[in-house]
Amino acid sequence: MLVVGIAGGTASGKTTVVDQIVKALGEDRVCVLACDHYYRDLSLLPLGARKDYNFDHPDAMDQELILEHLRLLKSGQSVERPCYSFSASVRTEKTVLLKPAPVVIVEGILALAIEAFRSEYDLSIYVDSADDLRLIRRIERDTNERGRTLDETLQRYLRWVRPMHEAFVWPSMRKADLIVRNYRDPSAAIRLLIKALGG
Repeated sequence: MLVVGIAGGTASGKTTVVDQIVKALGEDRVCVLACDHYYRDLSLLPLGARKDYNFDHPDAMDQELILEHLRLLKSGQSVERPCYSFSASVRTEKTVLLKPAPVVIVEGILALAIEAFRSEYDLSIYVDSADDLRLIRRIERDTNERGRTLDETLQRYLRWVRPMHEAFVWPSMRKADLIVRNYRDPSAAIRLLIKALGG
């Protein structure tokens, strides 16, 4: 089993890289553990407080559960991954069964920022992209997919996303074994990565 950590700033193209790896290697050969589904459950907080929460700090993630699930997968056991509702900022009752596979990918903005995670990886990858492109993609995603207004998205970006990127995400690029530059078309880099992973 090869365990790969893939990090990068918000809307840098991490999911695109992961999707292309899965497509090339086959769904039966890749297990994706997406950190976005492991945010702490805020259901005990009123909706207003949930909206006013910093999801870009490492403490926002249930790090213990991610590590538990990753180690179970590495030991050959399946796990029930939680599902997170970004519009309500809570974990839903639904779970998704993840089965062990030859390649296990841990993907998220902070996937390389947390030392306990990095110690589990065989390979660390950082997906880098220009700040303006990431902001545009973030606006499109949050307004179209996560039920947030333009004003709310920009306020979150300025208040939390950008400062946390500078404090935790961007510095974690120094921990990467491989950097994928997603400024234009990263296809060549992704093809080399897939080849290295056995595709």
